[in-house]
Order: sequence, then structure tokens, then C-alpha cells
Amino acid sequence: LPSELRKDVAAKTEALGKSDAVILCLPDDAAKQTVALLDAAGNTKTVVIDASTAHRTDPDWDYGFPELNAAQKEKIVGSNRISNPGCYPTGFIALTRPLVDAKLVRNDAMLAVSAVSGYSGGGKPLMEVYEGAEPNEPWGAYGFSLAHKHIPEMK
Repeated sequence: LPSELRKDVAAKTEALGKSDAVILCLPDDAAKQTVALLDAAGNTKTVVIDASTAHRTDPDWDYGFPELNAAQKEKIVGSNRISNPGCYPTGFIALTRPLVDAKLVRNDAMLAVSAVSGYSGGGKPLMEVYEGAEPNEPWGAYGFSLAHKHIPEMK
């Protein structure tokens, strides 16, 4: 959609209805609102791949990680609601899931992730901190409270 129509509900609903597939790269709330437009219109034909965390642990969505297990690829192929895995969870799950499945690591093991990434994942507020007029350290630590939005996806 042209930028002036991005928030126009009628235009958005029409564009979604005409699409075979859409990839949502939106904040969580906006992703939920966009999917609600499809649901309200009874649209089950448009395939939605959501890159936000809004639907990653929703049981009505298929987790878009075909390497997860032998059946996951088929679930994704047949799905019209696919949640795109996050970057940290992808790395974490790719390393730990085979170990859990092989019973080399207990399912309830307390594991820690030490990870480093760029700041763009923190959204516009964090981007403004690092790209703003005030000088800042090029790194920062966060997520120590176990309340980070990727934790449910990694459990």
C-alpha cells in the first residue's frame, strides 16, 4: 500500500483480501490488528507469515521453523497462518531441540542464553537512542528479568 493508505482500514482490508500471501513486518499490536481484519472478513485463503512475536506461541498458528521436527515442514506447507521464528529462538532451538529429543538434555533443564545482536530489534525507541544526536555506548545489556518477549517462544 502507498504510505498514505497504510492505516486506512478499508484499503488495508481490500489489499489483504486480494493477496494470496502477506508477510507482516509490524509491531505486535499492529500485526494482531491486521490479522483481525482478515478474520473479521472471514478470509482464510490468504496465507499470513507474521514476523512479529504476536503469534509465535499461539496454538492456532504454525511455527515457521521446518527444522523443528520431522512433521513441522508439512504443517507449514499446509498452513495459512505461520509465525516466523525470532532470531534468538531460532539459534537456541536449533541447538537445544535435538539434544532434548535425544534425551541428552532434560526437557526441564534450566539453560542460559548469552547472545549479542544489533539494536534494531529494540524498535524505534532503541534506534533513536543509538542513532540520535546524543552519543551512546554501542552496546547495552537487557533481558535479565526473564520477562523478555522471546522467552515463551524458547520454552
